[in-house]
Amino acid sequence: MQTVLVANRTKVKEILHFAFFLLVISLTPSIKIFLPFTPVPLVLQNIAFLSYAAVYGKKKGALLAGAYILEGVLGLPIFVAANSGLALLMSPTAGYILGYVVSSYLVGYLFEKIKINSFFIRFFYLLIGAMLIDFLGMLFLSVYIGWKMAFLLGVMPFLWGDLLKVYIASFLLPRERK
Repeated sequence: MQTVLVANRTKVKEILHFAFFLLVISLTPSIKIFLPFTPVPLVLQNIAFLSYAAVYGKKKGALLAGAYILEGVLGLPIFVAANSGLALLMSPTAGYILGYVVSSYLVGYLFEKIKINSFFIRFFYLLIGAMLIDFLGMLFLSVYIGWKMAFLLGVMPFLWGDLLKVYIASFLLPRERK
């Protein structure tokens, strides 16, 4: 009986962590910086998704990103431009949004397989995830503005910010996974 109560308490705690992160990530679009030369703003969601996946693993990380997208598709104004609905998944920034799921899964997978949990390994894995989001974002954006412009406007302006976010997250991540 006591084992069941402990297991249930652990499940409730996991659900509360998930709901809390989903709420926080859903509120982060209010923290954005629009650059005048690109349709893609600077955001914090990417590092939030990657950090969650690093701590909780590939399945929970991808599930969190999927739940976030579902919120937006169902009409909640949670995406950066406060847009919502299924049409947003065909917008120039859709690749970044869909990239959250793919990169969360990959980063979660990498952190599950980690043997040496050093700052440099955490930095490298998070950087892979951030670059994957940028790459997938560039793919969708290129449909609207071409490859060269998609790289110049959808990747280049964000490299330094991504490096800074990854650097900070690498220090803040716990050394042990949950």
